[in-house]
Amino acid sequence: MTPHVAASRPAPYGATALAIATVLLVFTGFALETQTRPVYSPVFFFGGPRYDVVVHELAHQWVGDSLAVEQWQHVWLNEGFATYAEWMWAAYLGDATEDEIFDFFYNEIFPAEATDFWDLPIGDPGTERLFDSPVYFRGAMTLHVLRMQVGDRDFLKILKEWTRKQAGGNVTTDEFIALAEHVSHQQLDDLFDTWLFSTTRPELNAAAMKAQRSIPKGKSKQHVRDAVRPMLERLGLGYKAGANGKHLAKGTAGAH
Repeated sequence: MTPHVAASRPAPYGATALAIATVLLVFTGFALETQTRPVYSPVFFFGGPRYDVVVHELAHQWVGDSLAVEQWQHVWLNEGFATYAEWMWAAYLGDATEDEIFDFFYNEIFPAEATDFWDLPIGDPGTERLFDSPVYFRGAMTLHVLRMQVGDRDFLKILKEWTRKQAGGNVTTDEFIALAEHVSHQQLDDLFDTWLFSTTRPELNAAAMKAQRSIPKGKSKQHVRDAVRPMLERLGLGYKAGANGKHLAKGTAGAH
């Protein structure tokens, strides 16, 4: 699922599952987390190696395949988790830290005026917007806010317990919240209500603000732009300058 979680675990469907996961290429225009055998369109790799889409679909072998959502309203449990796996892999490679990626999305790509991004309650996005970009990126941001709140040790324990205890089952948001509260010994309803169901950009809590203050100021963000660009492009998103000079993402597209 991530370099921290998957590296120490067997594939959920047997030892050979990940060995064959990247060899089946079809001209579909999308990637899909087909159980034990994810498929990738060659178009993803025309410009060279791409780890983001491979990490995303392999993460789905746990979150999406081994753990299937009970109802589609909980789809952020699939797409938000797989997107956050991309963030963790980027950090593992040294491309950009999870804090830097979160900060870049929150302050540069999706500022408060990006209302078309923030107006979707991803905890129940509705049938027409199940695979819109906020489900992916806000889902990942929700997980990072959780991580900042509970700390690295409890966060990684939550991920491991989630994929282990729920393996082969159907999952819901309430079940994930209950596990996170059990592991962290914290009341987290307000955090999840805010990040999953608000229709405006949430204010950062104290833990998130502290994490943002730890990011070096005045440092070039080009390495972060380079790290997130493939993630945005895969969902049909691009950059445009907002009135305040910040970068806004535009467009939405389905992806898996």
